Amino acid sequence: MSEEAIIIGSAADHYNNATYDASNPDHAEAQKNYAEWLQQLKRTDVLKVLSSPEGRRFLWNLLIECGTFQTPFYGNSRDVFDLGRRRIGNFLLTLIIEARGFAVLDLMKAEFEEQLQEGGHYIADYATGQNFYSGNSARVQKRSKNQSKNDY
Repeated sequence: MSEEAIIIGSAADHYNNATYDASNPDHAEAQKNYAEWLQQLKRTDVLKVLSSPEGRRFLWNLLIECGTFQTPFYGNSRDVFDLGRRRIGNFLLTLIIEARGFAVLDLMKAEFEEQLQEGGHYIADYATGQNFYSGNSARVQKRSKNQSKNDY
């Protein structure tokens, strides 16, 4: 059986609830191959998205929307909801860092802020991590035609 067939068989077995036997060397090897293949596939996909400015801005916006750079605490049931969103953001952040390292985060942030400025917006308080596409006037403000980028 080829390595590819073992990998595909492992995935099919997983979804068909077939019995996995860790003591079976073929099963253990198939599981290892599948995990490695899946990790490489994720990395390749993330690298493809990170290869364009649009992809980097999209991921940066998702990280912000998930509250990745915030520590939410309201003392009520909203905490659970926000921590769930943050968990997804941390998952994306891990994929990004594993694929390209920490330096790409600075590039993503810079491109995101540049796009906002080109659209006539500036960020009053970036550290809050609010969704800047939402039009929240406390965080994103439209620059008047008479103001330059340097007036802020």
